[in-house]
Amino acid sequence: MVSPDARFWDADKVVIPEGLAYRGFRQGVMIWYRFGTGTNANAITEVRFYDPGLSGPAIAVVPADRDVITDVPGRIVRVDADRGVIVVRTGEGAAAREAEYRINGTTRFWNADQRVIDDGLRYRGFQPGTPVWYRWRTIDDAPYVSELRFYDPTVLKAKP
Repeated sequence: MVSPDARFWDADKVVIPEGLAYRGFRQGVMIWYRFGTGTNANAITEVRFYDPGLSGPAIAVVPADRDVITDVPGRIVRVDADRGVIVVRTGEGAAAREAEYRINGTTRFWNADQRVIDDGLRYRGFQPGTPVWYRWRTIDDAPYVSELRFYDPTVLKAKP
């Protein structure tokens, strides 16, 4: 289901005012979407004809019978452990964007050795410029990190 308030963007990152009536919707065209939260949790609230991971994170659309989780690469900008907030930069050069995320009690962390980090944002590895890979979701209209790794999860190495 698509929310009646859903927003749409074309491949040039321009707002599509006609929504679902847009002529660019064709079988086989790659799109990215985001679900809402709360009572809107089962409705699509954003649709893009470009990869927002290049300018900010989102979830890629795949056939309904497959489940894909996107690990977003980024670099730490700053961390405020007392407020439970982390700011991450994604993208490079002019396409780089910073996004602030919240952390909660269910957020999981792993260090570069693929070991669980128990002290959350107080971990000493949270230094500006450090590369991370993270997964995020929206809770009560706010972006939260659900998982954060100090290693690229697509390049797994044998655990010691």
